[in-house]
Amino acid sequence: MYRFFVRPFFKLFSPRKARLVALRSLEFICKVPVFRWTVISSFSHPSLKRSFFGLEFKNPVGVASGVDTSGRYFDEFSRLGASFVEIGPISLTRENGTPVREIIENIRANAAGNRAITAADICKSNGTPQSKVADEIDRIYTLLYDFVDMAIIDLKGIRREYYPEIIDRVTTIRRFNDEHRPILFKLSPEMSQEEMDDAIHLILSYGLDGIVINGHAHLTGTLQHVAAQSHNLLPIIVSGGIGSVAVAKELLENGASMISVGSFLRNGPHLIRRILRSLVPNTHK
Repeated sequence: MYRFFVRPFFKLFSPRKARLVALRSLEFICKVPVFRWTVISSFSHPSLKRSFFGLEFKNPVGVASGVDTSGRYFDEFSRLGASFVEIGPISLTRENGTPVREIIENIRANAAGNRAITAADICKSNGTPQSKVADEIDRIYTLLYDFVDMAIIDLKGIRREYYPEIIDRVTTIRRFNDEHRPILFKLSPEMSQEEMDDAIHLILSYGLDGIVINGHAHLTGTLQHVAAQSHNLLPIIVSGGIGSVAVAKELLENGASMISVGSFLRNGPHLIRRILRSLVPNTHK
């Protein structure tokens, strides 16, 4: 039904407007019991539980950055079965992400729900000079620290000579807080192999908690390379670029600790459920 009726409706709008309409519809459905019970369905099984970076995940599937850009819908995605939601991208300005203070207000307003684990996807603003990137990420991370469960630092657009300063800043902030918040670095598809290998070496050297691979072409090959370069010592999340159950299973079977999906407009809200069911033997698809 989704393929033939709902998806063509969303094509009437621009991608940004279609995403907003879809999210508002999901929010409405979750608030009305008769719709929530008949439309929203998730899947759970004890074998799907995962434990990484000191956090307990109900399953290995989350929602990629770029879907819940405002931090308003992690409760709704939890109802669809997601174990974690990457909120953002988050920046200091609205230039290429949602401003951090708006994110905090939305998280505060929605924190009482059936929430998934929240991951702040922190990015560089387009207009920020390279010499000021560490300052920007330092400020965003400091403001978000008490409101999210983990942080993902997106390396897109950041020159590698600034990676150590960024790591020093965020790990120092964490040391001075009572609660331990996992820190992961997101590798950009724009990176050369040398840049990617340098980033992995720093991640291991500084004792960060994990690696995120930004979804793009040749995902399995990139995943296998990252796993080999990190000596399989750290959890790896593949974020985005996953549009089918087959791709999801392939990644999880080839070294991904968890995955996060973002193609809900194309594949429908039950993609997470279909992936989870496929991961448990002897379940009907």
